[in-house]
Amino acid sequence: MGVSLEYILNCDAIEVKYGQGAKLGFGGHLLGEKVTDVIAYSRGIPKELIT
Repeated sequence: MGVSLEYILNCDAIEVKYGQGAKLGFGGHLLGEKVTDVIAYSRGIPKELIT
């Protein structure tokens, strides 16, 4: 099926994953409770974003 242009044009943010090594637990994920207003602003997405 894949991702269509319409799908991309109608989303609020896009995350591109280009490489991954072996990670235990949560790895490089930033837990929601650690996202500050500054981090949310620098990402350009709402602080309470659910992915």
